[in-house]
Amino acid sequence: RIVPGAPLVIAFGFVSWTTRPAFDFYGRLKKLEQSSGQHLNKILVRDSANAWYHRRIDGLGSHADETAQGLRELVRAIAPSRLVTIGQSMGAYAAVMYGLLLDAQQIIAFGPLSFLDVEQARLYHELRWLPVMESLAQDPPPSGYYDLAALCRARATERTELHLLFGTR
Repeated sequence: RIVPGAPLVIAFGFVSWTTRPAFDFYGRLKKLEQSSGQHLNKILVRDSANAWYHRRIDGLGSHADETAQGLRELVRAIAPSRLVTIGQSMGAYAAVMYGLLLDAQQIIAFGPLSFLDVEQARLYHELRWLPVMESLAQDPPPSGYYDLAALCRARATERTELHLLFGTR
């Protein structure tokens, strides 16, 4: 149900190597609606290719810029009062990337990587996602954003609220 003028939350799902990635945050957003008494428009996005949202996203686009354009059209049609992106892990990377590309007012990211670069991954011993980074480097999509710090410097404005949350064991 679309309520023009209500906030819009775009939630990005996290990686799943064994099954199709789930849509994330739906239940939590419903609880937030119930407790606040305010309707939230929601778009739930998942990356079935586990490519950190740089390859085809069914129904939206075949690479990051096309997907951003597809989301931009949905945002225009919904006409929200506020745009929020949210995600965890792979979804957090997407929340930051698309939040900046869509000029979201608020970006909430739980544990995102800050880069998808093979050399940086080796330098910082962050090798868990190396196969994804190598795949993107070997067969790059027509558009890609592999350094979130650089994207922040290029796209963030004074009104961008960026919330990065990290946990420890």
